[in-house]
Order: sequence, then structure tokens, then C-alpha cells
Amino acid sequence: MRRADAQIIADILAGDPSGFRCLFERYVLAVEEVIARVWQIEHAEQAGLVEACFVQAFADLHLLREPSRFDACLLGLAHGLARQRLEISRGAEASFAGKPDCDVSRLRSPGTKDEIRRCLMASLIALDPMSRALAQASCFGEQVRPQLLAARHSLEVATVGAAIERAWARFKIALLVRLLDGQSMGALERVDPSRAGEASPAHLTGEFYDSILRGEPVNASPTFCRHLSAGCETCEAFLRARSASDALDGLIAAALFAEAHPSSRRGHALFDRVLRRLKIDARLSGGRRAPMSVFAAQKQHFAPLFFAGLLGLAGIVVFALRMTPSFQASLSDEVQRDLRVAFHLVEVAPDGSGEEELVVEGVSGQSCPQSRQLVLSYHLLRSRFVAITRVLPDRTLELLELPGRRSPGSHVLSINGVPARVLLQNAVGTNRFAVVASDRPLDAEQLKSILGHLQVDRPKIDPAQLSDGTALSWFELEVTDGAP
Repeated sequence: MRRADAQIIADILAGDPSGFRCLFERYVLAVEEVIARVWQIEHAEQAGLVEACFVQAFADLHLLREPSRFDACLLGLAHGLARQRLEISRGAEASFAGKPDCDVSRLRSPGTKDEIRRCLMASLIALDPMSRALAQASCFGEQVRPQLLAARHSLEVATVGAAIERAWARFKIALLVRLLDGQSMGALERVDPSRAGEASPAHLTGEFYDSILRGEPVNASPTFCRHLSAGCETCEAFLRARSASDALDGLIAAALFAEAHPSSRRGHALFDRVLRRLKIDARLSGGRRAPMSVFAAQKQHFAPLFFAGLLGLAGIVVFALRMTPSFQASLSDEVQRDLRVAFHLVEVAPDGSGEEELVVEGVSGQSCPQSRQLVLSYHLLRSRFVAITRVLPDRTLELLELPGRRSPGSHVLSINGVPARVLLQNAVGTNRFAVVASDRPLDAEQLKSILGHLQVDRPKIDPAQLSDGTALSWFELEVTDGAP
């Protein structure tokens, strides 16, 4: 008898790592299918996205409020990471996709998977005949990938991809209507009294849509639901323009693909890479960060750190920063002067507001609200091996950028060469960010030894505590849950 996801996750959190393989084998084909439908991504990049998806999902298992809906969270994350990679390839600067928030626990269930699939199929009636046929072939039945569909029908892949994107917007509309239709009168009575007299919006707006995703009751008349169901181009364009994936994407992907690809894939090298990355993070954090604790007692050789930089990062953006040495660690050794570090804080503009983001230079020890995002930069006088880490408020370590050789000059914390931001949400308390530079390659054991000095309440580091040719620069940030 097939074990439920919730039971597998409970066993993992209780200390049994064998469940990781079970979840991987159960959903790896579904994750691949979801990523493949973001058709602009090169095939060579898709395997890396599958790996990153499972690493993030497994690292966050302890945060799931409804483990029984793991498939929706996992596949929503896959959809979001693929969309994120697409934004990077397009060179997006002003708008970027953050770490996908696909928490479905705030939404009531819109029905069984069979009920949702029937609802999604029915929603395609509003599409033109060609788009409807392509979407049905891609998302139902054989679930043919866009590239093969294009070859079968002698069409451009972009034509097929555009049809699937329109269908996906229709799917989200259909789920929205089910959620709105299912609002009980009791929920409607809990609408904020100050907004009780508001009419339903003419079209979907960011504020209205985000309220639904947060599980908040909203004013939505039957007329507005009929307006959505009829196929409003404006509302569908609004959904297609949103850069980040959300819980509805996860629910749709789970209904379409989780059950359609149940066969397992055993002995796959991809799972070994996922597990290796989880073990590396466990070694750095000392096994104190669930579910990494399941690896804490394992003693084995670890390969050099590889592709571990995605954990803890969110948001992709490209812009230049001037270097400032305003918060150098107070170490006077000549090697230390080879490394200078700076950071900037970004106040993100409200979604869709069109306002410019506020970027301010940071000072070590300052306070800032968790709504801010952090961009870290550093300058090297000569070529060094560099790793970037974070000590979280609970004193666990998090690797932000994999160790690697960096050339002389200025650099920005990056994922695969793409400048990145760090979210401060859910990190209230003292955060320490550290850059380690060494003349020799760095491994997990060396990093853990060096960074252990920063895991105390009042760190004071003497250069003699560092090995020859190693520099360490760090700063603190007090994250608060209030306004700036």
C-alpha cells in the first residue's frame, strides 16, 4: 500500500532519511513535466532546475503546515523556479521573481484532483479552437511536451507555448472561481468592516488577488465570478504578467501531473546530487536545522561543495553597486586588507505599482524591517577562493554562494553568475553575513571551523584564529518585524 506523503514526511522529520528517496521517486517525473512546459528554457538547464527544486523542497519540509499537500508545494516550486530562470534569461531587471511562495495551506481545498481536472478541462472552452486543442494535448491525455507538439503540427514552438500560457491563465481563473464560489457566508461576514461596502472589482487587481492567496475573505459577487468564467482578456493578461508563481500554480500542477506520472525512477544520479547537497548543508549547520538533523550523525567523506548556493536566496536582479568599506571586520592583518565587503538594502516597490525601488547603503549593526532585501558585494585585490555564508538568528549556518575562485575586482553575491538578493523575511533577530576568502580551495569542514567563531553571542575574531592565507569579513544586521 502506498504510504501517504504526510506519513513519509513525518518519518523524515523523526530521523528517517529514506523517505527522501521515496518522495523523489514519486514526483521526479512530474517535476520534469512541469518545468518542461516553460518551453523557452533550454533542455540542458532543466536538469539543474529539477535538482534545485528538490533541494529547496526537502530543506523546507519542516515548514510545511499541511504535509498532505506536499505535491502542490513541490510542483508549484518547480513552476516558479522555471519561471524565475526564464526571467533571468530575458535579462529582467526591474521586476524579478523571488523564491516562489506556493504555500497552499492558506487556501481551502478546491476539490479532489479528479474534480479539479474536470474543472480545468471545462475552462478551455473559452479559448479559440487551435489553442484549446494544443492545450488539451499538452496538459491532458498524452501530455505531449510543447517542442514535440510543434513538430507534430508543423508549428513554431513559440506558437504552442503561447497557447499553453493562455490555457494556464484560464486554469487559474477556473480555480479562482471555485474558491470564490465556495466562500461560506461565515467567511463573508468576516470581511474587514471598513471594506464591507466595497463592490467587487471590475477586473482582477494585485490587492484583490493577493488577498485570495492569503486565504482572506473577499467581496466577490456572483456577477464578478461570471465575468471571470466568461473569459476576460484583461484578467487573463493580469495573471500572465505576474512574474512569480503562487499557490494556484501548485494546485494546478499537482492536479495535472502528480497523478499522471506515478512511476518511480530508481538509482538516478540526480537524487544522489540532491542528497549530497542536503548533507553539505547539514554539515555546515551542525544538523540543527530540520530536516537536516537526519544527517547529523552520518560520518562520511563529502565531495567539494557544488551547486549549494541556491538555499536561502530569493529574488533575482541586475544592477551595479559602488563598493564601500564602511563595515570592515576589525582585523588588521595584511591578508585581511585583500578583502573588502559592502551591502545595500532594497525597499521593494509594491507589486505592480511602477514605483522605483529604494536602494540604501547598509551599515553593520543597523536595524531594518524584514520587508527589506539585501544585496551583498565584495572586492578582491587578487584572485582568491571565496565562500559567502549567513549565520541565522538561531545560530545555524546557511551557505549563500558556493566556494569558487574569483578574479580580482568587484563582485556581487550571485547564483550561477546572476546577481541575487537575500530575503530577510522570517529572519527576525541578529543575522550575520560573512565572506571568506582563501588562497586555497575551501571545503565544508574548513568553513565550519572558520565560521564557528561567528556562532557565539559576541564574536571577536583574532587573525591568529584563521589559517595562513585566509581572510574573513563579516557584518551584522538586526532584522525586525516592524516598519522602517
